[in-house]
Amino acid sequence: MEDYLKRFKEAKHPFEEYLKVIHAKDYHGVDDDMPDAFLEWITELDPEEFISHANVFSKMLLDLIK
Repeated sequence: MEDYLKRFKEAKHPFEEYLKVIHAKDYHGVDDDMPDAFLEWITELDPEEFISHANVFSKMLLDLIK
């Protein structure tokens, strides 16, 4: 988790980096195809899924602030 937090902190778009981690956990293709697969995956998220991911990410950040 520590590595992910550092990755998110250094990222220009931390929420996008978080989504890439979520996508990578279930990705079973080759590395070369991963960026295209991520774009396809993110465009297929329904609003409820997107909000759910945003809530988990924001909760994680809020827990760090405490």
